Amino acid sequence: MKQAYLVIGPEASGTKLLTACLIAMGAYGDAGNDQRLDEDMTPGHTITHGGPIVLRRSVPHGSDRLSADRIIWEL
Repeated sequence: MKQAYLVIGPEASGTKLLTACLIAMGAYGDAGNDQRLDEDMTPGHTITHGGPIVLRRSVPHGSDRLSADRIIWEL
């Protein structure tokens, strides 16, 4: 079973720091604004990393609305 951490919060609330800590502990992901997992979750791609993964989202993010259900389904 794949283990995933979803780090969600408003800008400047510590989400990048928490994500960086999870990465330092061995999780696969990115603490910055560019998220490799966004590409990995597109149709036809598979996340092949064997360990835990971490995905960070800022809320709100411009005009985009967060769909946690979509993210969970794709993970």
